[in-house]
Amino acid sequence: MPALPEAAANVKRLRTAYRLKIEIFTHRPWPDSSLMDSDQASSLKREWKKAALDFTGAAHSGNWLSRVLLRLGIPFGTSPLEAITRAWLKAKGFEFDGLTVEKGNENVADPQAHFHNRFYVAREKKMRFFVEDDAEKAAKLAHICDVVFLLEQPYNANPRVTLPNNIIRCSTWDEIHRQIRTLS
Repeated sequence: MPALPEAAANVKRLRTAYRLKIEIFTHRPWPDSSLMDSDQASSLKREWKKAALDFTGAAHSGNWLSRVLLRLGIPFGTSPLEAITRAWLKAKGFEFDGLTVEKGNENVADPQAHFHNRFYVAREKKMRFFVEDDAEKAAKLAHICDVVFLLEQPYNANPRVTLPNNIIRCSTWDEIHRQIRTLS
């Protein structure tokens, strides 16, 4: 998946200029190979393994996941998907303080559900600002965070939900930077 142009540089600028802690959230489910025949499933697993190894520069032999985790300084027991995500972010130049690979239902905003997702973490960490590209998630986050920046995308141009007043539509990371400078 390509990164937005200048996204890593702008995230770094926000992190350093305002001393913000950057928390990244993603919901990228591991591909489901249960409906594939064994050759397709094996091929898919090899592709994901190769991606993890290539991103990290880890050797292509032995316990590949251990090598990936060691190379990235990630604790053993981390999922392959998180390892690949961390490697991709590092390769693209993103600096961040935390990464949450969402599990369970990513749409649940109820803190009693105890799902490890953006809503739960935003509430627990009392996040002031949040950048989101999904209008429905932005609307839920607006009840948790002071300001939610909705990165404009074709799929959120006509949201199915009414957007609260503390959602600011932005088309670039530069706009987000300017808005945070105004709000800080």
